[in-house]
Amino acid sequence: MTHAPYRSAIRLGMTALLLIGTASTSWAAPAPQVNEHYALPGEGGWDFLTYDDQGLRLFIARSDRVQVVNPATGLLVGEINNTAGVHGVALAQDLGLGFTSNGRSNTVSVFNLKTLKVQTEIAIQGTHPDVILYVPEVHRVYAFNGGSNDISVIDARSLKPVNLIPLKGRPEFAVSDGRNLYFNLEDTAQLVIMDLKTERITRTINLAHCEEPTGLALNPKLGHLFSVCSNGVMVVVEGRSGKILSQVSVGKEPDAAIFESFTGNIYSSSRLGTLSVVAQDKPNHYALTTNIPTHTGARTMALDTTLHQLFLVAADFEPAPAATPEQPNPHPKQTPGTTQLLVVHTAP
Repeated sequence: MTHAPYRSAIRLGMTALLLIGTASTSWAAPAPQVNEHYALPGEGGWDFLTYDDQGLRLFIARSDRVQVVNPATGLLVGEINNTAGVHGVALAQDLGLGFTSNGRSNTVSVFNLKTLKVQTEIAIQGTHPDVILYVPEVHRVYAFNGGSNDISVIDARSLKPVNLIPLKGRPEFAVSDGRNLYFNLEDTAQLVIMDLKTERITRTINLAHCEEPTGLALNPKLGHLFSVCSNGVMVVVEGRSGKILSQVSVGKEPDAAIFESFTGNIYSSSRLGTLSVVAQDKPNHYALTTNIPTHTGARTMALDTTLHQLFLVAADFEPAPAATPEQPNPHPKQTPGTTQLLVVHTAP
């Protein structure tokens, strides 16, 4: 475990290096790359990753369980079991609780952040909860249901369902600035803004030239939102006006987007093995900086904002079987024993 003084020293050192580089015309920061690979135990796929910046742990949703990993060593430090079809984990640090979205059982498991023990399981009205988000400003958990096109709202203090919000499409990733909730609708290629006080939708934005938006990131200072789409487009939207600012080419079939305030970069991770780095090149405009090779399947990610590291999970896959009328888009089978954690350092 990295202790706080050591982490502070690292951050100061990084800042000093960046300042030196800015002052020197001959110095250039090295391009980000995959710096570490760690083998992960167990079989099965994975979905969203969540980093615990207080416990210094990474939560990895692994189909029927959540693996808890020390990302500094790649070693497993715990598991949360009996989470059928788990997609994601939301952390309520102020309450000492975590929440998992269990897609096959239509439940949300509540666990203790210190012990990782499940305290209760909440049945929700919607079906196939996927993305899950905790908003501390309102002490509520939002489970986005891909099967029933709605949002299950849970009071994080009483652990009771309090609302079911119908939607006009299939929800995907979501972010919040404490006042509004922002989320993509995958099948209608739209970005939705919802007021957190009233839990009413205030704006729906059509994402031009975007197919099946999934990952979503937010620059809270500028109010810029970054939706990544399966056809390899990142659409940048100004949240206040709904205006589309930029459309940037990124790796195809992404499933996550992250904004990092320290570097100012936006990252998009593709299942085809590319990590796209996007930056603001002039006011209200963005452009691709570079594409970093990662590994097949590395489509979701999480960020350590202190040590400036991205975490991704990947694996090897066998060739996809031939398409049939019953299975027009068959998925390739994962090669056993190849699941791994990738670590990318985003700053020198």
